[in-house]
Amino acid sequence: MCANATIKKCKNIKRRDLGSRLLLFSPDTNVLLEFNATAKFIWEICDERTLDEIKELYAKKYNIGKNDAERDVEDVINALKIKGCVN
Repeated sequence: MCANATIKKCKNIKRRDLGSRLLLFSPDTNVLLEFNATAKFIWEICDERTLDEIKELYAKKYNIGKNDAERDVEDVINALKIKGCVN
């Protein structure tokens, strides 16, 4: 995954905020995703930012190291890409 690539949310994604959890539904792929609070944060900040920017914001928010932030963010962004929620 290219660190300088800009992540863009797909426009047709439906979301339901459940407090510490988030549900996303893609009508194009008929996929429903459920995220915990940390993955929800990544979703909320990912639009029109690079992967490196997202990792930096995530690490600051949760006061974690670069390696942990990198792994967590890449896992969530990969899941979102595979399920058709981001480009």
